[in-house]
Amino acid sequence: MVNGKEIRDDSSPDSIVSRRTVTVVVVNYNGEQWIRTCLDSLLDDGERAPLDVRIVVVDNCSSDRSREILDDYHNRILVLKSERNRGFGGGNNWGVALTSSDLVLLLNTDVKVPTGLIGTLVSELQERGLDAVAAREVPFDGGIPDRERVTIDPLGFPAFLPDEEGKSSFYLPAACVLITRSAYDRLGGFDENFFMYVEDVDFFWRARLLGMKYDFSRHGVIQHAVHGSSGGVGINTRRFLWRNTNQPMMLAKNYSAATLLWVAPLYLLSQVAEMVGLVVMGQSRAAWTYPRGFVHFLRLWPRIRVERQRVQHSRVVSDRAILALMFPGLAKLRSLKVYRSHQADSGSRE
Repeated sequence: MVNGKEIRDDSSPDSIVSRRTVTVVVVNYNGEQWIRTCLDSLLDDGERAPLDVRIVVVDNCSSDRSREILDDYHNRILVLKSERNRGFGGGNNWGVALTSSDLVLLLNTDVKVPTGLIGTLVSELQERGLDAVAAREVPFDGGIPDRERVTIDPLGFPAFLPDEEGKSSFYLPAACVLITRSAYDRLGGFDENFFMYVEDVDFFWRARLLGMKYDFSRHGVIQHAVHGSSGGVGINTRRFLWRNTNQPMMLAKNYSAATLLWVAPLYLLSQVAEMVGLVVMGQSRAAWTYPRGFVHFLRLWPRIRVERQRVQHSRVVSDRAILALMFPGLAKLRSLKVYRSHQADSGSRE
């Protein structure tokens, strides 16, 4: 069943979901293109699931028709209408804070949920003894899911590698991930210094440092319009700016001081090289996001330092074990080779 109470502002502190439930938290920002399909599929699966499913939608002060669409669901879901954009992590934290269920499913707006997904994820989480499990993804129009191992290089750039026996993913994309409430609370939720991008990598890096167990689902699959809720793919200066702020913040928080001594110089060199490359390519606006991101990072440093102290004090896993899960090279160079090969293939077919 789903909850029928609606909250329209930031003022209610009451917890509205009982234990022994799964609470689905969907953070929406200008997602009118996706939100109806997402909620219809979610409600259908929730009604069929063999457990109590509650749905919370956090609207991050949308300026499109999202809020009008959400009004159509007022008797079936809980709607939290924020008067400011809290970002992805902040929106999820607010939605989770107003619940007390023992399981939380975080879901992107641009996702379509197949029948049986929630039950599948809950069963896997319990049977495999995991703290979190994420659905595999296929394109929004359907397809076969890639069996990839998701990781990063030592500088924090994502790398998608062939799945190998005995090797686990470094992090789980937050498009559809089920996590126990106890694990979420132990981690302190998402770091709200990350407005958008890399927050899921940071979240699961901290989970890894605490020795938590997580993995992709063996059977659960969602349809996902990748970047559908954030403006598509390609060179996006706003996305560049967020990443150029968030990646050094993530590295500074989660690495030990000894590792930072060699990672920080390499990171700075790579940033300078990328900035020069973008200028040569005629992408001066994107290049300018590198110094802007670094300045923003410096402004956030007092808060980052506090978070770093908390993370380093509570960690139980060494950097040696962390680095063993990463791609042993520069993932951006690997991504460039893959991009060029795709371009060459496209050209040969024309």
